[in-house]
Amino acid sequence: EGQECRDRDVSAKSRDDWTCVCVSPWTGVANMTPAACTWDECADLGAACVKAGQTCIDADDTIPGNWACHCNAPASGERLGAPAACGMDECYVDCGTCAGDACTNANQTCYDPDPTEGATGDWMCNCTAPAADALLGGPATCHVDECLVTDVLCATCARDTCTNRSQTCVDPNPLQSSPGDWLCQCKAPLRGAANARAANCTIDECEVNCPGRCANGACVKTVCTPQGCTDAQTCTDPDHSEFAVRDWMCQCVLPAVGVRVAALAECIIDECNATCFSCEKGACADANQTCHDPDPHAESIGDWLCLCALPSVDNATAAAATCTVDECAVPCASCANSTCADRLQLCRDAAPMLASLGDWTCECAAPLNGSAVAAAASCTIDECAGTCGGCANGACGVENQTCVDGDVGEFARGDWVCGCVSPAVGNATAAVALCVIDECAAECATCAKGACTVGAGW
Repeated sequence: EGQECRDRDVSAKSRDDWTCVCVSPWTGVANMTPAACTWDECADLGAACVKAGQTCIDADDTIPGNWACHCNAPASGERLGAPAACGMDECYVDCGTCAGDACTNANQTCYDPDPTEGATGDWMCNCTAPAADALLGGPATCHVDECLVTDVLCATCARDTCTNRSQTCVDPNPLQSSPGDWLCQCKAPLRGAANARAANCTIDECEVNCPGRCANGACVKTVCTPQGCTDAQTCTDPDHSEFAVRDWMCQCVLPAVGVRVAALAECIIDECNATCFSCEKGACADANQTCHDPDPHAESIGDWLCLCALPSVDNATAAAATCTVDECAVPCASCANSTCADRLQLCRDAAPMLASLGDWTCECAAPLNGSAVAAAASCTIDECAGTCGGCANGACGVENQTCVDGDVGEFARGDWVCGCVSPAVGNATAAVALCVIDECAAECATCAKGACTVGAGW
């Protein structure tokens, strides 16, 4: 065991008094048994630790070679049998330059890149993933652009939410302390944004310009009149959804009406029924006439007509018409129609106005005489006075005879009579009479006048 045996009394009477003594540098002694030897190696060898400003610790003085130099707090480290390389991780020790709770209080991790005892004040706070910021000597400002980070550790990040809908992702406040504030923004010409989700994009196809989809000013059509120029159509988009494509409409401006989807509308102004500076405004109705707009396009104004009621066919542009009706020339319930013509009579309308109906007359054609209002005339002819193919035509007068037409009806022809003038007697129908004078019986200048009966007689 490397110990010395010593007997302090070697006399024959001294028994059982020997001892085992440890050999230097070990110390220890035991009677009649091997000693438990110890060696405080720090006392003998610890000067190297002290010189390095360290503390020597012999963990077990019964085992040789296990002494070590230990760094003094707040440094840490030890080395067996020689001065230690002391370290001081300022994240985990308490010292004037150490981190303390500065990082943990900010939910950050502390990191000392050089934990040697001489390197102090170099610790830093590191942001937790997915942020990657760090700051020397204090809590960092941690940035997480939730639009760019795809780390699965970022439960609040956008990842593909925006891009899958062809939208732009924007993180207005990319701080780790502001999670879930990212936006999906619609790309022009679409409009709209939503927080932490895909946006419901809209588009007013009337307000923005976009090739192949939007109106792009198609509805603006300037119409000029003597009263000035106006944009005759307006654009309306009834559904602003991004999926409602080319549903914009051109709509005419009142008083014009008309609409067309994705094209210029055909604008109509019925000036008989609309309200406008050029419209009818009751002029026709007040005259009991009908209004008609022959060209109701918005560009054609002031062309409305007042149409007279039948049987008049007159009209006037942009004013009440003067309505005429020649009841002899047009067919109608009150008109002559063929009443006169059927009797070979002449029809005359003395006041050919719509307000004066039923005043036409049938007039007998010469040599007949007579007329009637709104009826065929009862015609007469005095064959003694008139000139016609069957009339006396003065034949009686040539012979100094009288002419008498006993029946002047238009169908009593050739019944005229030439009568002899007294004292002559005689007559003939439709011929000159053969006149006779019986001078014995008649009274005349040359007649007998009773001479025969008064004298001797003839």
